[in-house]
Amino acid sequence: DNEAPVARCQNKAYTINPTGTLSIAASDIDHGSTDNCDIASFGIVPNTFTRDDIGDNEAPVARCQNKAYTINPTGTLSIAASDIDHGSTDNCDIASFGIVPNTFTRDDIGDNE
Repeated sequence: DNEAPVARCQNKAYTINPTGTLSIAASDIDHGSTDNCDIASFGIVPNTFTRDDIGDNEAPVARCQNKAYTINPTGTLSIAASDIDHGSTDNCDIASFGIVPNTFTRDDIGDNE
């Protein structure tokens, strides 16, 4: 056999599962590959991917609640990011998020940007 096989692949998008991995088989992307002889087997290498493989270049979307807080009698207020989060998202899981600064005093009262 001097004739090379013809590999035809589908252009498909996949989603990394919640555990952070994705496994695909050659049959998942085959789009009618041919050979003048029978194709005994075919595969894809690599066939398992993690978030590190996807080249994530999408920025997360931070969504915050507009809330008013009251300084406590000692003159301070501490808040956590979860106190103001309003459904922030990322195309991968958000491992952690925070707010800086997260402690305020009476000196912080007023217009802040």
